[in-house]
Amino acid sequence: MSFIKAGETTARGGKQQASILDGSTGWNMEVDLWKRLVFPDIVQTTLRPDIVLRSRTVKKLIAIELTVPWETRCEEANERKRAKYTELMKLCRKQGWRTWLFPWKLALEGFAFSLYIDS
Repeated sequence: MSFIKAGETTARGGKQQASILDGSTGWNMEVDLWKRLVFPDIVQTTLRPDIVLRSRTVKKLIAIELTVPWETRCEEANERKRAKYTELMKLCRKQGWRTWLFPWKLALEGFAFSLYIDS
């Protein structure tokens, strides 16, 4: 694995993109607080991911789904969340959007807090 400093170019001469947020402007973030999120007007759906980030300028959409599973059922919860939103992401891609789905697992152990990110 090779790392490239900000502003440097890759060996092929192209500029390395550091994150999926790079190269796009006009990001909007919507959060499902108190069951009030309405999914953006990209497709019709009753699904409500916990967090939706989108940039209309480059048609990028990031859906984040949080879950707090029992310690012994983390992988099952992750698969369930992925399955729930996979079709929605496909429908958005058919409309010309680039999509990412991140099911994040939150674990509370006593007073400790952990965030597991599966991408």
